[in-house]
Amino acid sequence: MNRLYVVESTVTVTGASADHRLPLRAGEIGRFVVALAAALGVPGAQGSWPEHERWIRAVAEDLKAHPGACAVLAGPNQPPAVHALIHLINYHLGNVGKTVVHTEPIEQHGVRYAQELAQLVEELNAGAVELLVVLDSNPVYTAPQDVGFAEALARAKLSVHMGLYLDETGSRCDWHVPMTHSLEAWGDVRAYDGTATIVQPLIRPLYGGVSPLELLEVLAGGFRTPYEIVRATWQEGFAGQDFEFWWRKSVHDGVVPDTQAAPLEVFPVVDAAGLMLPASSSGDAIEINFRPDPTVADGRYANNAWLQETPKPITKLTWDNAALVAPALAERLDLQNGDLCEFHFGGGKLTAAVWILPGQPDGAVTQTLGYGRQQAGNVGSGTGFNALRAPEPGGPLVWKRVDRCAHRQAGTGWSAPSTTIALRGATSSERGPSRPTWRTLAR
Repeated sequence: MNRLYVVESTVTVTGASADHRLPLRAGEIGRFVVALAAALGVPGAQGSWPEHERWIRAVAEDLKAHPGACAVLAGPNQPPAVHALIHLINYHLGNVGKTVVHTEPIEQHGVRYAQELAQLVEELNAGAVELLVVLDSNPVYTAPQDVGFAEALARAKLSVHMGLYLDETGSRCDWHVPMTHSLEAWGDVRAYDGTATIVQPLIRPLYGGVSPLELLEVLAGGFRTPYEIVRATWQEGFAGQDFEFWWRKSVHDGVVPDTQAAPLEVFPVVDAAGLMLPASSSGDAIEINFRPDPTVADGRYANNAWLQETPKPITKLTWDNAALVAPALAERLDLQNGDLCEFHFGGGKLTAAVWILPGQPDGAVTQTLGYGRQQAGNVGSGTGFNALRAPEPGGPLVWKRVDRCAHRQAGTGWSAPSTTIALRGATSSERGPSRPTWRTLAR
């Protein structure tokens, strides 16, 4: 019989479906993995957690009883050292090549988005950018506030934005090019295992948009159609005899044959003792976890009324986001559903409404992204709170309950008594290359 153990820092559908679930703050996951690795006997792993010893021992015994028939996975928001330790655990259990398969990365050229964005802003401010082309992206909204992209964008000598909407970025560029919907354009994509598929349009463009392939083709001095570009790309690497038959079959089947990535034989090059794991959260710490919204993601789907109307998993909230807190934390801070709060980051602040969620780890606050859009469209503009505008924590972070049950009420003042707790913000090394996944906050 299969069993699913989940250790998580906020309530998910997977966790709610698990046979055994342990809620922990995100900053404690690393400590749990170290203790589990030590219980499994992974070379170099040393550590324990008396408070959760029984839970860890049960998981370790279950894994040991099923070598090569189990799998341990790390969430995408965990730091690289935790992922590396998870790989060591799977290798130690004999899962590699059986339940866990390694392949070459699907992304051909890995990028560190935060570093490259900071470099672009530096070049924009220096006046070194002649032409800036933004393809299907909205960095004015999604970029961290302290990066200063919105201000630097004005320094580009010519800026062109392509997107489905005239959004926060498109309205600041010199030119906006309406983009075709993904169902209106030719293209090709790869699945997580490397399998390629040729994307064919279901309908002609309804509003005369152009695809990113067409724009890039023009910038490169060409005049081919998207169909011609995609077809020519695959024809260049075709080694068979009848390309026309192969092309028609691949388009018809929806899968390009023999494109799945080959499994790799991998071996660990370091033991657990050589991994630099981040420090675990202190016992009285509070964390803020930033997560994409389950329906509107990072805000790109904010103007989709069907998605806005769809109840979110677990919370069942619609048309809004909220700061999710555990019942125990809400009781300590005297919070109720709908209380409007301010998160103060140095000289800035983030405003959000509280939603009490059973199963949320005590001391962990989850704030979903994707809301607070100003130019999303008739449906998406002005809904929810913009967590992406949270500036970097240059000073003490403060949780302040401002007004009980004043959830998004226009014209109301901050008149209710407040509860204030001083918090500490995480360093950039703790957050990694993308938006913060958790911030350690000390009472």
